[in-house]
Amino acid sequence: MRKDYYIKPEELPNKTFSYKKAFKYAKLMEKGEEFPPVKVYINREKGHLTFNDGRHRVAAAKMSGKPLLIRRKINA
Repeated sequence: MRKDYYIKPEELPNKTFSYKKAFKYAKLMEKGEEFPPVKVYINREKGHLTFNDGRHRVAAAKMSGKPLLIRRKINA
């Protein structure tokens, strides 16, 4: 069963964000370039997602309309 996850800004890593880098990734995605999966941790107790990395890849996937693989790990 497929589940969609919607990303909230506060769930992304608290680091600087480069729109230039995200735009570059989006162009590469549009050309068919494959990117490594984004690592997501699901906290069952708190009921939210925590992103370990991938903020630029997520933004690029949204810009390009291309799918992006998300690897999830469920925390007990």
